[in-house]
Amino acid sequence: MNENVSVIEVKKLGLADDAPKADIYHWFFILNEELSLEKLKFESSFVDHVNGNDINVRTFENAEFRFDDSFGKFQNKEGGHIIMKVPNNILPKPLSELILNNI
Repeated sequence: MNENVSVIEVKKLGLADDAPKADIYHWFFILNEELSLEKLKFESSFVDHVNGNDINVRTFENAEFRFDDSFGKFQNKEGGHIIMKVPNNILPKPLSELILNNI
């Protein structure tokens, strides 16, 4: 997240081991101030090796997210956003509630 946007991955627990990734993982793009949420339509995931670093890549219907253990870049039709990885336990309550209401 940064001060303007958040990209959130939610993993649903208790599903079958062979459940599709799109059922297990849910991704959201949120405009923080407006609490405007867009559920992203997952397409694929892979790891890209760049200059000796592993970069996780998630592709969505109209967006792409590239990230490592500290930072990421989310790119959609509106532009690009550099974000910092934050632990789950510091997710602001309004964002947590918004996500829980949209899973």
